[in-house]
Amino acid sequence: MYCEDLSPYHYHGCPTGLPGTLSIGWLDRSVPFNTGRVSDQVLDAIRRFARNPVRLMRGVHHCEFCTGPAAATGNGELWMRLSEGPIFVSPQLLPHYIEKHDYLPPSEFLAAINRQIESVPEEECDRMMREHIQRLNNSPSRDDILIELFEIQVYWQSDSFSDLLEFQKHLDWHQGPAPTLATSPLSHRSEGYRLDAVSRNPAATYADISRRFESISRVPYMYRYRLVYLQESWTTVRP
Repeated sequence: MYCEDLSPYHYHGCPTGLPGTLSIGWLDRSVPFNTGRVSDQVLDAIRRFARNPVRLMRGVHHCEFCTGPAAATGNGELWMRLSEGPIFVSPQLLPHYIEKHDYLPPSEFLAAINRQIESVPEEECDRMMREHIQRLNNSPSRDDILIELFEIQVYWQSDSFSDLLEFQKHLDWHQGPAPTLATSPLSHRSEGYRLDAVSRNPAATYADISRRFESISRVPYMYRYRLVYLQESWTTVRP
């Protein structure tokens, strides 16, 4: 999963960002990254952190930049902090990205590694995640949403389909390369047939869905969106 360097950590259960954290080294082959040389001293320090990852996953992530069956793998995260300041969160493959693919982390992170930096215990990682998620579920504010994520409702006219089953088949048939649209909740309301989803960019999501159906007559006609967790009023758009 790609996360922009120095953005709040927003992976694995915290899609709107975890306060007090900064992402480092969440690379994707579709997104260019900075390259350069990292000193042996800094690389050795990062390797030491990588020997004891936290928040282990059941599966493994294969390096997207390696070729062949010998691609490097990782299944955990590195949580590192100064005595005062943010927690830097990286994939376990961070030292591999630096050593084998010339990834150059941000200067803020490299400066921190050269100072007194320590691992964050897994119990504290879990506590931070748990408390933030509880706040989001119980009494969130806009300040808790560090990275925008929206609920989106996409509508088709009621006379476009005979029933929900036909609507679902229609979505399955035109899903394109993305995961099936029909795995999202579907319903029939007074405004028409509705698909519910989440999106970083509602306008782009609506445009992508519309493009899949532009060659036929049954296309969506409007969408609504709002930030997740906050239960604010919906914004309605009729392109």
